[in-house]
Amino acid sequence: TQAESAGTFAGQAQEQLKAALRELGAMVRGGGDPRAWTPDLSANGLARGLVHRLETRFGPLDLLFEPTGTAGYDDLRQQGALMQLEGGAVVVASLADVIRSKEAAGRSEDRVSVPLLRRLQRRPGSGAQDRTGATTDTAKGAA
Repeated sequence: TQAESAGTFAGQAQEQLKAALRELGAMVRGGGDPRAWTPDLSANGLARGLVHRLETRFGPLDLLFEPTGTAGYDDLRQQGALMQLEGGAVVVASLADVIRSKEAAGRSEDRVSVPLLRRLQRRPGSGAQDRTGATTDTAKGAA
């Protein structure tokens, strides 16, 4: 459920996310001016939805706690890739899992982006490091 998903995201992880979103200048998109609201990242705020559409100083950011077609973080981290970012490393969803989620969602913008993502998936050298630091091909596990 939404409340259970938000409940598992608490404590230090929630505080780190809040700090990162503040640094990005994140504001909730929607309605009139996308900069009209700051995101509510309290446990109650997170429980109100599994998708939070934000605008940052770098562009749009969708925060999904359980993307369509997945069972959430534990599911996605199985094929996730380790990405080095400024300030540390994070596990991100594999391209195969992003495609799986977009196909399950079936929105028009997803149907348009899936062919491009599949082409990217087939490119040689489109690998990333897995959580052990070994280079993996992002097409691993693709349908």
